[in-house]
Amino acid sequence: MREFDVEKRADWLGLLALADAALLAELADANLRDETFEVLRGPETGLMMANARLDGGGNRFNLAEIPVSRCTVRSRHGTAGVAYRIGRCPRIVSQIARLDALLQLPSHHERLRREVLAPLLVQLRRTWQQESQDSASSRVRFDTLTPETLS
Repeated sequence: MREFDVEKRADWLGLLALADAALLAELADANLRDETFEVLRGPETGLMMANARLDGGGNRFNLAEIPVSRCTVRSRHGTAGVAYRIGRCPRIVSQIARLDALLQLPSHHERLRREVLAPLLVQLRRTWQQESQDSASSRVRFDTLTPETLS
């Protein structure tokens, strides 16, 4: 599981980009109610090429084009917020960009960390833990298999 240091902008943007969309929308709506923003770009969706490597190494190859949404806003305080998220999700990237703009402000950071980032992190860890348990139940451990003997 990845750890997030929510004091670092790259980490809070990563957390917001991976967060459950329904929970993020609910928390963002509750915390962005009284703020105004100027939209600088988007929200808009385009395609991005996803690269991969065989066995985690070797040469990269183009795997597929994936949709990515992005948005850039400026808060009334003058901070610019950005957002990128895989998928077609203009409303979510708009909320992420707005949250990013406010998280950069010391006057808003602690409250948003507590009311938005903390619940999102708890939910994301729960999801990762459940996915890990689900995949562990079907994992094959080859080191425990005994070879068949030829008769």
